[in-house]
Amino acid sequence: MFDTIKIHFFDSTGDAYDFTQCIDDIKNGDVLVIESEKVVGLADTWPVAVTKEAGNLHTLDDGKFESYLHQFGKDAGQRVFTDQQLKAAKAIATAWGFE
Repeated sequence: MFDTIKIHFFDSTGDAYDFTQCIDDIKNGDVLVIESEKVVGLADTWPVAVTKEAGNLHTLDDGKFESYLHQFGKDAGQRVFTDQQLKAAKAIATAWGFE
């Protein structure tokens, strides 16, 4: 079985952040693309940029997405993002020439 990764496009990182909080169609790990700010991120309760530019999205101080774990709730202790989600976001950032 393959995971389906959705890609969502936004006009700003502010919009991307806000919509991850209230739009049910945006699921954890979906890719967020904000071309105007050269940002690609992953949806989460705290959406995170995988690019150097982050805008209003969060960043990981250590850059270790593979060890980024859920802190609360039923998924506490589990990885937030899958390898497939990380690979997709990074591939899009690279293809679009975002650092």
